[in-house]
Amino acid sequence: MMTEDGKEVFNLNVTETHWMFDEETMTDAWTYNGSVPGEKIRVQEGDEVILNVKNNLEEPTALHLHGFPVPNAMDLSQPLRLIQMFQST
Repeated sequence: MMTEDGKEVFNLNVTETHWMFDEETMTDAWTYNGSVPGEKIRVQEGDEVILNVKNNLEEPTALHLHGFPVPNAMDLSQPLRLIQMFQST
């Protein structure tokens, strides 16, 4: 999704989901938008990005981003508490 002023917007819902590893093996897994691993977020250098993360788990969790330098405060290295929303711009 993109805002009117051209910022890329990504929404991540962290939830516990029944996950099928194969045709016979199912377990509960922590997922991003129902996927393990979460979907790739691809942007170009210079893009402005809004990352909305909602923790729907029953315990804190953290998200670490790879592939580009991110200020520590925007890297979600500190756990998100129960049903907490975080927006990084």
